[in-house]
Order: sequence, then structure tokens, then C-alpha cells
Amino acid sequence: MSSKTSAVSFIENLEPRTFFSAAPTSSPSVTAADSTATVYPLGGVLQQQTDATVDHAFTDLVKSSTGFKNLNGGAATLDAAGWPTQDFTVRLWSGSSVTVGRFNMSFVGPSNTVVSPNPTPASARLTPKITKVSYNSTTGVNTYTIDAPAGITTLGLKFTNTAGRVKNLKVLQPGYSLSGYPVFTNKYVNFLKSLAPHTLRLMDIVDINNNTNADWAKRPQIADVNYNRDGVPWELLIGLCNTLHANVWVCIPGHATDAYVKQLATLLKNTLAPDLNIYVEYSNEVWNQGFEQGKYNLAQAKAEVAAGGSNLNYDGNTNPYDWADRRTARRLLQISNDFRDVWTAAGEPSPINGRVRCVLGNQAAMPARIDQMLKYVADVYGPPKNYFWGIGVALYFTLNKYQDQFVNGHWKTNNQSLTVDQVLEGMDLSIKTYESQQKFAQQLSHGSPYGLHLDAYELGVDTKGPFNIQAKKQASLDARIEALMGRFVSAFFNQGGEQANWYSLGARSYDTQYGTWTVTNNLNNLNAAKEQEFRILRGLAPTV
Repeated sequence: MSSKTSAVSFIENLEPRTFFSAAPTSSPSVTAADSTATVYPLGGVLQQQTDATVDHAFTDLVKSSTGFKNLNGGAATLDAAGWPTQDFTVRLWSGSSVTVGRFNMSFVGPSNTVVSPNPTPASARLTPKITKVSYNSTTGVNTYTIDAPAGITTLGLKFTNTAGRVKNLKVLQPGYSLSGYPVFTNKYVNFLKSLAPHTLRLMDIVDINNNTNADWAKRPQIADVNYNRDGVPWELLIGLCNTLHANVWVCIPGHATDAYVKQLATLLKNTLAPDLNIYVEYSNEVWNQGFEQGKYNLAQAKAEVAAGGSNLNYDGNTNPYDWADRRTARRLLQISNDFRDVWTAAGEPSPINGRVRCVLGNQAAMPARIDQMLKYVADVYGPPKNYFWGIGVALYFTLNKYQDQFVNGHWKTNNQSLTVDQVLEGMDLSIKTYESQQKFAQQLSHGSPYGLHLDAYELGVDTKGPFNIQAKKQASLDARIEALMGRFVSAFFNQGGEQANWYSLGARSYDTQYGTWTVTNNLNNLNAAKEQEFRILRGLAPTV
């Protein structure tokens, strides 16, 4: 049977799902679905926030800017607080349509400071109108408005005649006043509320990959100029979890000390709503040598064994990658003990495997790696279930035979002219392998002998690759992907999965080779197919 014929056959038999129009919705109407519907503990991963992230989660765009540049394009010199000490540029929005409307801006600095667009727009029609409103000679505060026209995809500013004294810069998205505004935009919070996620995994949004921060005192602070040094402060994200009433999934930086861990545990204990659970993971994919935390962990394991007296090679094992895996398990065990100690020091029972749930990450493509990790813990420290709640893996459905392949440093494909039907057919074939081969149950089988649960630290759809981008985009927006997503998530839980995080919550462009991971490509559209299916899986009626 030709690929085209098989695709048609698949599409004719695909279960139809209700799909609502893509008209923008400012106030989502979300209600409970049929009380007999299964409600899955499905959460999601929050995206990193930069000027190029489509979410634009922060009301003040300076918080998500990637920093200040000097007029030659290099990094500007900064004062101790992080404000530029010379004339500078700052990029506030890039890569997607800038919201049309009035941005309110203020800063402390000389009255004769000149603010202009950067880069210079190609035409007057695409030029933001920057208007000075006032200057307070007592406080040194300058206020401006920036009126953004339709059709621009970049918003940046150049500041000259600053005398190196501009600071406390704020640029608020349309609809917010300088006299008082929320940290996160109403649009972003309402979007997340409409999904009612079970858990928020704070991996990308705290920039955990390649994060070398070890000391609590050096963590991101609420008062920081922007949050691109080591991610968004824990305090703000705990507040977001409280607002959404979602459990929190924290990733501990790879270099973090025990003192750091205990401070974070204390913060969570004291400020997270008491009926919300805390999932804890050591960094992210420490098994992956492509990340700094993987390289660091391996180097630490090698150095420890070389120094002598290590229990990482207690059984004579000479494989340094096994030592590294064991160190990962031991570090999570130590983190588990740190959390326990914070609770018991306060005279409370141990929270381990109750409110606090430590998840040991593993490589899904090589599930046996966790076997020797758990055996090591069992042999040296006792039953792993005394420390760990579950094992964690990342699991994705793909385009199966139509998936782009990265081979020897180059992308390849078997078909450079896929139709939307073929993309959906490939997804169907991929999901069928999880269903027929019980792939989720296979992952669980590595943890269940030790009394551990199976958690998906990431779960989703992988369409990455440079070929057939528009077909992948349209398939990702097609109503038929709802049934596919529903089958995949249901298979995970029906095969014994305990909790899963969709990768990811938020918006990302579907017009690039980097995949259609997110539940939507536009926060103005609350009716996208994957968003609607997420709500159904959470026991909610779709938006209307």
C-alpha cells in the first residue's frame, strides 16, 4: 500500500473530536466536563522566559530581556545592581507579532536622555511612537509611552545621553499602569488557569540546564534587573503555583549545596499552599553529556573514585558512566534527606513519599540504566523507596517512518513533501507502538520491584526537523491531533503511569525546525486543538 493510500485509510478511521473555532478569547469559559470522565494528573513544563519567548509572561518586559548592549553591540558595563553605566540598547520583544497598543515606560535618569527605536524600523509605518510624558526633578523619574503599530515583530530601544545613570527601567505591556501591576500578565495566568494543570515543572523557566549556581545567596532575586542570569526566582514561581493551585515540580541545580537545598525546602514548606505536593528532581537529564550538569556529574564521580574511599565502585565496577549514574542516585538520596530534615527539625513528620516526592530521572531510550542505580542504593543505603517516590522518564510520540533523522551531523528525511494526513498517520503509528508494545509498562517494570512509581517528567509530541515544517504545523493545529494526544496520555496512565508533565505549556512558533512541542502557538487562541485536549484530559469542558 502506498504511503498516500495508507494515510487516507488512517484518516477515515481516526476518531473525530470536537474542535472549536480559533477566534481569540480574552476571558475563557472553562467548566467541569461529564462527571464520569477520567481526570488524569497531567501537568506541564513552563517555558524559559526571554524576549523571544512567545509567552511574554512578565508584565514588565525588562524582566525577560536578555540584557543590555553597548552601542557597538557588545555587553554594556553594569553597576552592582545590574543597570548599565553607559549608553545602551535593550531588546524587549522579538520573533513574534508585537502586541498592538500603548506600552507605559519609566526610568530614573537624566531629563535629557534620548530614547529611540532600535533597530531603526524599515519604514515610518512600522515605527513605534515614543512620547515623553513627564520628568520629576525631585525623583529623577522619566515617564514615556510607546505606541506599537500593527505589523512589527521586534521592539527594542536605544538610550543615549544617559551619563551612565539610567536605572529602574520598566516597560509594561499594554493595559497596565506604572502605578501598580502584576508580575505575570493576566493573559498568561488566565491561559494557565484554563488548562488547570495538575503540576508545574519548573525546569526551563528556572534555566536549570547548564546552571552552575551552587549557593542560595546567589540565586535569582525578585529585585534582579532581569531573570536571565539563572532563571525566574523561586518565590515568584511558588506564588504562581499557589495562584493556579497546582503542585510544584522543582529541579535542583546540578551544583547546589545541601545548604541551598535546605533553604529551598524551607521556602517551599513555608510558602507553598499546604495541600499542594512537591515533586523534586536532581537537575534535568543528568545522564545527558550534552548538558553541563551531565559533564559535571561525570567529572565529580571520576574524581571521587580516583581519590579513593568512594562507594560508587563498591562492587568493583570500573565503568565511569555507571559511577556517574550512581552519583546521580546518591545526590537525589541526599536531597531527599535534606527535605526530610527540614520538616523533622520543625517537629513535623517526614514528608518523604507523602507531600514531598523525589523522582529519579532516567534515560527512556536506555531504561536499564536505572537498574544498577537502584541496586546501588539498595545495596549501600537500603530500600530506594525510603528516599524516592518514583522513576522519571521523557516519552514522546513522533512521526514514526516520516520522522526527520539527524545522522552524522546532518538532517535527513524519507519524504520531503508530506501531507498533513501523512504527518497524522505517522503520529498514529508511533502511538500504536506504545499501545501494542506496552512501552510505558516496560519503563515502570524497572521501578516497580523497588516499590517505585512511574512519572513522566516530560511527555509530548516530537516533530523536530527542517523538513515539512508547514505540514507539521497544520497537523499540530488540526482537530484530529486531539484524539492522538488523548490516546497517548491515556496509554501512559492506563499502563501504570502516576503523573506526567506535557512538554510544554505556553506558546512557541510552529514555523521553525525546532518542533511543535507546546500546546499552542498563540496565547491569543485558547481554542487550539492540543489545548482543548489537555482540558478534556484534566476533566474540563473545552473553552467556548
